[in-house]
Amino acid sequence: MKGTANLKGTLQTVVFKDPTPLAQDFIPKRIQFRDKQIENISYYLSGFIRYGLLMNNIIVYGHPGTGKTHSVKRVLSEINQEINAFYGRAYRGTSAHSFFRSFLESNFKLSLHPRESISVYYSAFEKAICEMKNVLLVFDDIQYLLTGDAKGLDGLLFYLSRLTKNIGIILIGNLRMNDLSMALEPPTTSSLKPRSVYFPKYNATELNNILIDRANDALTEKALKHSGGAIAKIAALTAQGGGSARYALDLFKEAGMVSEAKLAKDYITEEAVDKAPDMIAESN
Repeated sequence: MKGTANLKGTLQTVVFKDPTPLAQDFIPKRIQFRDKQIENISYYLSGFIRYGLLMNNIIVYGHPGTGKTHSVKRVLSEINQEINAFYGRAYRGTSAHSFFRSFLESNFKLSLHPRESISVYYSAFEKAICEMKNVLLVFDDIQYLLTGDAKGLDGLLFYLSRLTKNIGIILIGNLRMNDLSMALEPPTTSSLKPRSVYFPKYNATELNNILIDRANDALTEKALKHSGGAIAKIAALTAQGGGSARYALDLFKEAGMVSEAKLAKDYITEEAVDKAPDMIAESN
């Protein structure tokens, strides 16, 4: 009963008015500190939109949590009337064969046997897009394919880049440009003609601004007024540890939950920030 009473007490302290802006898949109206990258992605896609001809495919790369996927999705949301864009994400342990099958099934509503040869998938793909124009394929988290099935990825990209029908490809990955260049065979790299867009780590000032922007929509008025010190601490800690906005948002959300449920505070405290990394580690 005592535990229930404590729970009722903590429910009376509220830090968040809407935690949605802290979700990993939430795309803000403006992606801060990525104007140059978004401009470059848009520029590389401009010929594809105007003429149906992509002179160079695009490789979006950098460290985790630096806004790569959000920036690409922001650009695509603005030109979705002009293109047919299809998105797929690779996962740890995924082969190029299983990735492409899942990609086709989720985007084109196909039912494909997992033991079919890759050539069967290629035929199904060509049939699915035969009446389409401006087909853009977005492959995310390709670092998992590079480390798990580089040869399969090379074959897939070589096939796609050599199709007579013009198809655009955007590759997104937590990697260095050299990682991809060294993994692909020269004919594939030559056929892809890749242009790269690099996303650097965020610094403490940038992370602080990103968190404040999210806090304006996520926190109650009182929490927003009194959480400035904690937000600055989250930004500084994250910048020291890798500059990932994703991790900063996780810390922010966890610190808010600790403040509410464990400290019975209606704002985010620096003490809660200190406890948040251990709480995240325990849940993983």
